[in-house]
Amino acid sequence: MLSLDRLDKKYQLGIIGIALVALVITGLRLVPKNAHSSSVSSGIAVSCTNPDCTYQGSFSLSELWKLMQDTNAKLHYAEMVPPPDMALSVGWGSAEGPLLCPKCQEASLIVNQETPEDKTRE
Repeated sequence: MLSLDRLDKKYQLGIIGIALVALVITGLRLVPKNAHSSSVSSGIAVSCTNPDCTYQGSFSLSELWKLMQDTNAKLHYAEMVPPPDMALSVGWGSAEGPLLCPKCQEASLIVNQETPEDKTRE
């Protein structure tokens, strides 16, 4: 049986280095390709359903969270504002829980859930 005590120091470092590289490569392959897309994306598309306003725009994730906080302060949806991804999954920014439009200040702003990838498939 060969143990690490019998190997030279440079071979020990080489084996440890190869093991670390293998771990990093495995870790990178396990992370989804779009895991960081929300923080680097160009924005989250929103549109106002108020016929007098018809505002359309996009927000970064942090701007959207600020908008959710402002909406919650005025409309009291919840005790505290959940993270944006969780808030969107429970209906904030939908027809059932619209956000305050920055233009008309009405609760009529909804988040467009369709991504650019979805549009190309149609």
